[in-house]
Amino acid sequence: MANGGIPSTPSSESYADRIHDPDLTEFGRWQAWRVGRRFAENGVAFDAVYASPFLRAVQTADEICREINRTVRLEPGLGEHRNPEWFDSDPETASYDDLADWFDTVRLDHDPVVIPEFPEHHEEAERRAGRPPGDSSRRRERTGQTPETCFWLVMA
Repeated sequence: MANGGIPSTPSSESYADRIHDPDLTEFGRWQAWRVGRRFAENGVAFDAVYASPFLRAVQTADEICREINRTVRLEPGLGEHRNPEWFDSDPETASYDDLADWFDTVRLDHDPVVIPEFPEHHEEAERRAGRPPGDSSRRRERTGQTPETCFWLVMA
């Protein structure tokens, strides 16, 4: 046991209904809250916060956003590498509507930049890894908007 009684390597089965989409541990939630608190205390500001739709990413973003008074937009391109050697099928996540119901900070007003497909091979995952931030900034520049200062929460 480590981290105040939280197992240091919890099994996915004990933390999620969806085997590849586990919850954060209480210690993980505390760490996320602490990051948000540190951002707030130091005046770190973001125009937008994006998270993958995997539960632990949304939970992390929610803890941070509650401290800095921001909302979370879901971007599936920030999610797991859908490696066929790791997964038998596309990893199941909660629906976006459920995530918005569960977390007050989640907004559904974002059109995803990248929607990964299964199976996804290593080269495809590498191509999309840096794509969402660049695509978002280019899209804003084309429409005459100032590029955003973003916090991209990636869980891999």
